Amino acid sequence: LAIIVLPEIHFHYKFIRLGDFDFQAIITNINDFVIWQFEQIIRFGVIQLRSNETLQDLASCHDRAVSGRNRQCLAVECIMPGIFYFANPEFERVTGSEQDRLISTIIIDPPFSEACFLITHQQFVPNVLHIAQNESISWVLLNNDQYHRIYVESNENEKPNLNENNRIDRSIEQYVADIHYLYTFNQCGQYTIRSDRFNNTVTVIVYSDDVIRNDKKRVQQPQIMEEIDTLSQFKTRVHLKYPNQDGIIYYTLDGTLPTRHHDNVHIYNTNEDICFDQSGFHILRAYATENEKISSSVITSSPTFVMENDELEIVNESLSAWSSTKINLSASIQYPNKLYGKIQVEPTSSADLVDHFELYVDDIAQSVNLSPTDVIFSAEGFAGGEQYEIYILAYPKSNIINAIPIPSNKRVFCDIKKNHYRKC
Repeated sequence: LAIIVLPEIHFHYKFIRLGDFDFQAIITNINDFVIWQFEQIIRFGVIQLRSNETLQDLASCHDRAVSGRNRQCLAVECIMPGIFYFANPEFERVTGSEQDRLISTIIIDPPFSEACFLITHQQFVPNVLHIAQNESISWVLLNNDQYHRIYVESNENEKPNLNENNRIDRSIEQYVADIHYLYTFNQCGQYTIRSDRFNNTVTVIVYSDDVIRNDKKRVQQPQIMEEIDTLSQFKTRVHLKYPNQDGIIYYTLDGTLPTRHHDNVHIYNTNEDICFDQSGFHILRAYATENEKISSSVITSSPTFVMENDELEIVNESLSAWSSTKINLSASIQYPNKLYGKIQVEPTSSADLVDHFELYVDDIAQSVNLSPTDVIFSAEGFAGGEQYEIYILAYPKSNIINAIPIPSNKRVFCDIKKNHYRKC
């Protein structure tokens, strides 16, 4: 008799539309697929970003995009646990947010990690876990002792000992990466977890669904008080809210699960709050615990990129200079049907902030983009009989974060018709 167990696979779809982009992290499991489906035909693939990208790296990340065949979707397979950041020039183009550097984040959580004991050289961590009936607990080995034996004993036994009948006799690490042992608690009650390597013991308390519902044994989620922006200032502080002052909130800032009590897991202090004191990508994840209750589910913030003070100062200066920039358009018609235009940037120093100009006729973008040096241009092949309105849209360079294009003044001509454009 052969038993074949196939893993459950989920497909996570994210639709990319005009003016619509979801910044929330996509939380998946191993073997899942994430599919970005675009409203328009796209050509470029996604770029995987490093977690320690600098602001300049982030601003220029589209230079790493590789073009391919025309299509309307992109997909990645979730192979291993971790936090992965992806950018794509098509994110901005399809949504119409060309300067935002939209980032899509995928979090692949390790399996069986919501209720988990870590095994160190001397103890289990944490000291107690409360779970629902028929839920599983995993053990993660932090040392190389592969022959470590774990015993699960019901407290109904009068004489606790390392009975071989109570030993978890099979390691699943060869089937599930990073999980040493796994045990499902089918019966309610209190259990003691023992080791053959140290004297420290921990407790598991299993509740029935009726007890959880009637006695309110499940803890509420904590709440993030502030809205976390895609860009955050260095030393930005975030507050968590929780209704019970006796509860304990655990959190991480790197996107990993706080239920695994590694060194990167912190206890929330209401007097100090949470501070983003390192640059780069951050994702806040938190959950709450109370005595004799099942822990809350984990909350996950939207990803944010934390900038150093000097980076933020440069960005703010560039953004301020761009916001005060004015684009003036002068134009005239010379017989018989040729239009001459001249672009002036005020102040002149702001010309260095311009990536390119785009010509609009009757609010329709034309196929010709003008470089910052093409301040004089011509449009020829016009015919009389209709009224047309022209203006220029100036686009900022990519390193000016959150800047928007600046339109020029509009010029109206009553005796021309657009036909062909060229740069002088």
